[in-house]
Amino acid sequence: HWCETVLFLGWTGMFFVWGNPASILLAIMAALAAWFFEIWIDNNFARVKWQAMLRWAWIVALICGAINIIILMFV
Repeated sequence: HWCETVLFLGWTGMFFVWGNPASILLAIMAALAAWFFEIWIDNNFARVKWQAMLRWAWIVALICGAINIIILMFV
């Protein structure tokens, strides 16, 4: 479990790193925020059945994907 968590947080942090050295601090803060969000989800939705969680994950992913495509159309 810890190996998966560290790998996930590393990938999350890499999205925020660019040529600026201050971006490493931003990446660490983003990884910590993702970690706390993961713990919050795990604690608050412990009794939810996996089928319901999978359905909501697809709904959230589709909504975020649609918003991303709409934003990219105007950029």
